[in-house]
Amino acid sequence: MKNSNKVYWTQKNGVEIDIDAMDIQHLRNTLKMIVRNTKRKIEEVQEELERNNQNRNKELCSIGKRLQDEAISQMGPDDDFPYFTVGKGW
Repeated sequence: MKNSNKVYWTQKNGVEIDIDAMDIQHLRNTLKMIVRNTKRKIEEVQEELERNNQNRNKELCSIGKRLQDEAISQMGPDDDFPYFTVGKGW
């Protein structure tokens, strides 16, 4: 039975070893692996967030364009607004 105060590292072969029993080189290698994996995961999350933001921006632009088109279609022809027609005076 394992001591509940102990912390174990699971090696890639599935064997658990007591961290207190690891030599200094093994500890260094383990720490380096943790740092590399953490950096990689952070980059993956940042890329996913960027993709989500790009998709969200495209969706918002599409909604804005659709609302603009609907508003314009409800306004009618320019002849209904003679004071705002380009090239025609007051």
